[in-house]
Amino acid sequence: MSGWSVVSALVCFAVLVAGKVQGKLRPDEVVHSAPIDITGPTFHLYTPFHKLHHTKSGVVSSRSYAEVSYVRPLMTTPEHWIQSLTERHKHLDQITTSTTALAPAPQRALRAYLDMLRSFLLGDVYGRAEKSIVVGGDWHYTELNATLRSLGEDMSYLGTTMVGTLRMQIVEDLIVDIINRNVAGDFLETGVWRGGCSAYAAAVIRAYTYVRSVVKSSSEAAALSANRRVIFCDSFSGLPPGDASLHERDVGWDKLSYVKASEEEVSRHLQEFNLMDPRILFAKGFFNVSLPVLAEKVVKKIAVL
Repeated sequence: MSGWSVVSALVCFAVLVAGKVQGKLRPDEVVHSAPIDITGPTFHLYTPFHKLHHTKSGVVSSRSYAEVSYVRPLMTTPEHWIQSLTERHKHLDQITTSTTALAPAPQRALRAYLDMLRSFLLGDVYGRAEKSIVVGGDWHYTELNATLRSLGEDMSYLGTTMVGTLRMQIVEDLIVDIINRNVAGDFLETGVWRGGCSAYAAAVIRAYTYVRSVVKSSSEAAALSANRRVIFCDSFSGLPPGDASLHERDVGWDKLSYVKASEEEVSRHLQEFNLMDPRILFAKGFFNVSLPVLAEKVVKKIAVL
């Protein structure tokens, strides 16, 4: 599929789901987290969480037929992070004073968690070990360029996203807006690389949903938002080669090895950050094949595309 075909596929998908975007949530409109497993010759739509076997002890282990191998988490869940940080904030509030008005402890804990996670996803947390990858050519790296990383104009070495700091914040702002305005629908990203941006979207949804349930600012919206899907659309095998008949420079995309990330790699990252849950959906395949099926058989409404 060429670069122009990618654009055409996305336009087609937008048309297919045009009637599904930005409707108000009703209490009876909840996206179910039942397993999804739809396979075709060149696509596969599935919930990776359901490819894992949950033992009685609560530990996840892979079944012999599972497509997703179990990976031990590197951190605890968003909810546990926020709960722990909330208690820490409350303790500190008792022994310190502030010259400015403070937000409630759960909201400050949410901010601390998301900033921490974002530093992992962007690669910033690794300090001097993190590098800036120069796009194209031999994919060589240089010392981390903080300006390029902020703007999303380099590629991460140890991180899991290439969108940059500013656009990560935009993703969060968009999700918070649909939660606040009770807008129905899922989050969908087309082209996920190592999965960091969509992983952050999943974390934002869970974090804000949890805090709203704790402070009871909007329990109905929180309960409904908890069921939003986060949809990872990617070939998981790199870019298509292109089509020189459409444009003489539309060739060689499949040679860009650094932008290739498998579904196993993306799944591993989700598990490492403890974000794998039934609401995660993988749409594997080139967009012109996978997106029409996704629109017809799975997606009801989209809030952020």
